[in-house]
Amino acid sequence: MVDDSDFVLAVQTRSRNLTQITALIGQQIYRKGDLPTTPIPPFVVVSEASDVPGLETSSSNYALGRVQCSCFASTDQAAGQIAKTLGKYLPCHDVILPIGEESLRVMYLKDAGTVSYDENVETHVYMHSRDFKIFYTY
Repeated sequence: MVDDSDFVLAVQTRSRNLTQITALIGQQIYRKGDLPTTPIPPFVVVSEASDVPGLETSSSNYALGRVQCSCFASTDQAAGQIAKTLGKYLPCHDVILPIGEESLRVMYLKDAGTVSYDENVETHVYMHSRDFKIFYTY
């Protein structure tokens, strides 16, 4: 059985396997609960968007989720480029993504656009967030 956060793990796994992303940030793609105490930019935090209602479907085997990828970098331009690259290369259609020892069938993973951007003036870290819709079954 798939946990609610398993589709977040699937998105993290897909991100770590995209050379276009790892060329910018290496393997520094974390789930919200796995973020190191003092991460060094650039990095991405993948989390479930908690304020989005679920989708009623005709089959109980399908579910809809929302994933937010928060991109952190030492410049606004770099954070924006990471977010744009995720928006371009992360979406997929009808793929099997690993979630630990199991897998998740992703019917689609779509870019839902830029959510927000922010700057922490104390630490000089910039953040751009990108939102994705994921329709999946297990």
